[in-house]
Amino acid sequence: MALSDDKMNWGSAIPSDVITQLHDHCHSDGTCEKAWTTDTTVIVDSNAGGDMYAGELTIEILDAQFEVWSKQGLIKVIQESYGHTQSYETHSYVSEYRCGEVACNPSEKRRMDQWYGSSSANIQFRDGDALRGFIRLKVSVHRKGIGAGSGICAQLIGVGAAVAGAVAPVLGPAMSLASLMCLAL
Repeated sequence: MALSDDKMNWGSAIPSDVITQLHDHCHSDGTCEKAWTTDTTVIVDSNAGGDMYAGELTIEILDAQFEVWSKQGLIKVIQESYGHTQSYETHSYVSEYRCGEVACNPSEKRRMDQWYGSSSANIQFRDGDALRGFIRLKVSVHRKGIGAGSGICAQLIGVGAAVAGAVAPVLGPAMSLASLMCLAL
């Protein structure tokens, strides 16, 4: 079992609870769904009072193969590893919920725990030298609706490219290149 050393903010999603969802996304035929998302609330810039936003935590299964009888054990080991107190940190922040760039209700402050856990895991079940099963996964988080290459970011850049192309044909391709920035969000 190996958890990555780099910790990331899972937001309000408790790592061991999210990992429990592997039961629903890994199947008895020894395969897992490529990825799934779960809602989370993320606080950023906590030193400055913290902005809070609705986010999506994505669990991506990079590779998985296991015999039916080993599925429960593999998932349990990953869940316990993410649930072990040395594999995560919890910080409690006071923040205000943001609606775009403006606080929705500036007088309403919320206290929320943020969970920092490993961004990837690799577990293998071996019988001597024989590999009997494994699951490798990666975790990422982004603002809800502004995922890699989709959602609001891609739509806004696309509209901007169309308008710029109509006004000044040279700007259309430049705006299309700007759409690559959406992949970084």
